[in-house]
Amino acid sequence: MPETNGEPRYDVKWQDDLQGKKNCDISLVTISCRYYPESYSQNGKPSCSVSLCLGDEETIASADLYGDTEAEVKAAAEEWAATTANAIRAAMLACYKLTA
Repeated sequence: MPETNGEPRYDVKWQDDLQGKKNCDISLVTISCRYYPESYSQNGKPSCSVSLCLGDEETIASADLYGDTEAEVKAAAEEWAATTANAIRAAMLACYKLTA
């Protein structure tokens, strides 16, 4: 992502939609969760890599989660994602002085 004056610059790109109008969408925040079964793990247990990114590339928070079962790992990832999303929402609302 290009930077200007120390601030990230988000390229605005207009694209045609299916009805002949133009759309411009910018993906500002991405929460990514990648589950790995025990066959991909170094310790023989299932795991999940979770991350919070600004734009497509700038990772600002991440964690590796482990558990004894797939269900435990996925529950931990869902909790991390939900907690992170709620924190982002609260910060954005506070920035614009809106209430939750």
